Amino acid sequence: MSVVEYTSQFNALGSYAPAIMADEVMKLHRFKKGLNNRIQSALAVYQPVNFSDLVGAAIRAKADIRRREEKKRNKASGVCFECGKSGHGITECSTVANRPAGPNRGTGPNAGAGPSKSKEDKPNARVFAMTQEEADDANEVVSGTILIQQVSAYALFDCGATHSFISKRFAKKLGCKPEKLNEPFLIATPTSRVIETHEIYRDCKISISEQTFSANLKQLIMVDFDVILGMDWLARNNAIVDCKGKKVRLQTTN
Repeated sequence: MSVVEYTSQFNALGSYAPAIMADEVMKLHRFKKGLNNRIQSALAVYQPVNFSDLVGAAIRAKADIRRREEKKRNKASGVCFECGKSGHGITECSTVANRPAGPNRGTGPNAGAGPSKSKEDKPNARVFAMTQEEADDANEVVSGTILIQQVSAYALFDCGATHSFISKRFAKKLGCKPEKLNEPFLIATPTSRVIETHEIYRDCKISISEQTFSANLKQLIMVDFDVILGMDWLARNNAIVDCKGKKVRLQTTN
């Protein structure tokens, strides 16, 4: 079971234990206790700020575990870490041998990029779908029309996205001024490319079924969607996402 599926089930079952869900400390404890043992170990010393922070950390821990497992499989199968081809190791790789010498020679796909590129290896967030085509291929998304600041928006509810985003084009319609981030926020895209954003729109009012919710939306260049509501927002609002039925159920404070 993925962290996303576990979170959805946790929120669903939580409706039968309102006392636990209302107690933030107990809620975090119960959620963490139900995670996979390897994820629990990875989060042993992690101190989450809130529930959505813990969910995001669990998703990242799961991704790190998957990457390590993939790396071990590649090593066992004799795949070169430089070019990705089998039959030789990195020390015998012609790509390394043919690379010009220099202070930034290094190895791997970011070789020659210099120290400033190292940060791209550690994105702050990830998003699973940024286009309609990617959304059609994903199993953990639901789309629909909602209101943001009373402006109609085409939204993607994306369980695979760790954070929530707003398109630069749609943001101009809201007439709100974004807040400049102190440091660029790095995002891993579906194509494995890392992009950065420097602006965030805080406390945007989202209207769904005559209920109002708040969201912090980081600006992102998108074409097919106006907003992407990720796990930070879904977890905070105890969302239950029915991907097969293409429905999202949210719990309000009342």
